[in-house]
Amino acid sequence: MGIRARLAHIFGKLGIRVLRLLGRAATTAPGRVILAVDPGFISRVSGQVRHSRAVITGTNGKTTTAALLEGMMAGAGWKVVRNASGSNMAAGIATALVDHDAISGCDALVAEVDEAALAGVAAMVQPDLAVVTNFFRDQLDRYGELDRTVDLVRRGLERVRGTACLNADDPRVADLADSLPGEVDTVFFGLAGEASGGERDAVDPAAAGLDTQFCPRCGGRFTYEGRVFGHLGDYRCPDCGWRRPARHVVGRILDADGAGLLMAIDFPDGDSLVAKLGVPGAYNAYNAVGAAAAARAAGIDGPAIRAGLEAFTGAFGRMERLSLEDREVVLALSKNPVGFDQILRAVADDAGTGAVLVGINDGHADGRDISWLWDVDFEMLDAGEVPVVVSGTRAEDMAVRLKYGGLDLERLQIVGDLEGALERAVERSPRGARVYALLTYTAMLGLRERLERRGLVGEMWRG
Repeated sequence: MGIRARLAHIFGKLGIRVLRLLGRAATTAPGRVILAVDPGFISRVSGQVRHSRAVITGTNGKTTTAALLEGMMAGAGWKVVRNASGSNMAAGIATALVDHDAISGCDALVAEVDEAALAGVAAMVQPDLAVVTNFFRDQLDRYGELDRTVDLVRRGLERVRGTACLNADDPRVADLADSLPGEVDTVFFGLAGEASGGERDAVDPAAAGLDTQFCPRCGGRFTYEGRVFGHLGDYRCPDCGWRRPARHVVGRILDADGAGLLMAIDFPDGDSLVAKLGVPGAYNAYNAVGAAAAARAAGIDGPAIRAGLEAFTGAFGRMERLSLEDREVVLALSKNPVGFDQILRAVADDAGTGAVLVGINDGHADGRDISWLWDVDFEMLDAGEVPVVVSGTRAEDMAVRLKYGGLDLERLQIVGDLEGALERAVERSPRGARVYALLTYTAMLGLRERLERRGLVGEMWRG
C-alpha cells in the first residue's frame, strides 16, 4: 500500500472514532475524507481481497441479502467486510473497508450498492460476483421510472468478471442476462410458486396494477401462470414467446409463521438443504435464495450456507427485533409500495401482532414525493382491532390515507415524536405481543439512533 492509501486509512479511522465518541453514526462522512485523500482507495484495497468481491443491488432486499451472504461466508471461516449500516454509495463502502481494517487483508468484500452508484462502485471494486434482487418503483423523484434504474444497473454489470446471480422471477432482472459480458456466468434463482403462497391462477397484469407488465424484448403484455407477489412469478410473453428462464437455484417455502420461514433450497448439482430462517415473508425467501446462489457461486458449501441462514435474525432495520416492556418490537424499513405491501402481509398474517406504528418522513433519502402511499394496500390493516399509531414528518398525511382506507378512527392515534409514538404503540399492545414499526429510511435512522442510546439495539454499523 502506498503512502496515500495509508494516510487515507489513518484519517478514516480517526474520523470514525471521533464520530462514535460523539454518539453519531460513522457511515458516510469518514468515507468522503478517505476518498478525498486517496480517490483510488477502494480499488487498491479491494484488489487485495483474497477470495471474492461481491456487489448486491436492486430495489428491495439489498441489505438482507448482503447480510445473509456475509453470514454464509463467515460460516466457511472467511474474514468478511460488509457495509453493514446500509450506507451503499462509494463513501459508505470506503468507511467499511477502513472500519474493518481491510487494508491488512480480508477474504471477501460484500457490498450492497445503490442502483445509481453501481457503475462507479463496480469500476472501483471490479467484482467477481454480483446479485440483482428485483426492480420495483422506488423514489420516483430521484430515479424516475424503472427503465432508467434498469439501465443504471445494466451499465454497472458491465464491470463484473465472474458470476452474476439474477432473480429469474423478475422479468426486468432476467433480461439483464443478455447484456452481460461474454465471460460472465449467469446463475438464475427464484421461488417455487407451488409452495410460495403466491397466486397460482392466470393473472391479468393490467388488472393487477403490476410495476412490470410488458415484455422488454418486444413490448407485448405478459401473462402469468403463477405469481409470488408483485410482478415476480412465472411470466410469459404471448407475442414473442420469451418467458421466465430455467432457474438454477430454487427456494421452496415449506412452512411460515410470524417468526420466520422453514425453507428448502435446491441447487443445480442436485444438492439441497432445509433451513429455518428467522424472518418472515416471501420477500425474505427471495433474499435467502439469492444469497445462497451467490454463496454457492463463491465456493461456499451447503453446511455453511445452512448455518448462515439459521443464524440470521434480521439485518439493520429489516425485520430487526428488540425487547421493550415485555413486548417484541420489530423494526421494518418500508420505502415503496410493493415492499410495504409484503411487510403489511406479514403483519396481517401474524396472530401475535399487538400494535402497529407507521412512521413516514419525506427527507431526501426517503423521497420528497409521498404520493406512493396511495398505492400501498393499507386496507390490510382494516381487519381486527389492532391499534395503529402514526408518526413522522408526514404523520397527518398517513392518517388521512388510513382514514380513506377504511380504518376505524378509534384505533388510530397521531404522535409526532417517533420515540413517543413507539412507546404509545407498546402501551396499547398486550404484554407478550409483537409491535411492528413500519418506517421510511430517515424515520428508521432517527428512531433507531434513540433506541441505540438507550441500549435497546446494537450499533447500526455492526449490522
